Amino acid sequence: MDIGNKIKQLRTRQGLTLEELASRSELTKGFLSQ
Repeated sequence: MDIGNKIKQLRTRQGLTLEELASRSELTKGFLSQ
C-alpha cells in the first residue's frame, strides 16, 4: 500500500473530507490529492 492510499484510508475512517484534512494539516487540497 502506498502512502497516498494509507492517508485516504485513515482520512475516510475519521470521516474527514479532503478539504477538512487540508485545512487541519495546513497543506493544500491539491498537494494531498497527489
